[in-house]
Amino acid sequence: MISLKNMEDALTYLAESDEEEANLRAAMDGAKKKMESEFTILAAHSGEKTVLEKEAFAYSHDNYKAAESSWLSALSRHGHVKNRRSTGCILIDAWRSLNAARNKGQII
Repeated sequence: MISLKNMEDALTYLAESDEEEANLRAAMDGAKKKMESEFTILAAHSGEKTVLEKEAFAYSHDNYKAAESSWLSALSRHGHVKNRRSTGCILIDAWRSLNAARNKGQII
């Protein structure tokens, strides 16, 4: 049910989660750069091998797997907050539409 209380809660959450969302986005981007640099370093130091062998070595290395896991975790945390913020925006828009219809007498 869409109510004034739900809309107020959504506005409060949006206002209070701006910094958290920005920090999680930065952490996600940083984790991705770390993963990419880990891959590059591992591939470069894998010796005289073909490109395919270097890639296989880098992708299977524990350092890369740990960096990938960190990135996926950061991606998940950011996605959760981003989705909650999107839900709040949708709830606010729906409340505004319903309220406008009530004001016009289209909904009793």
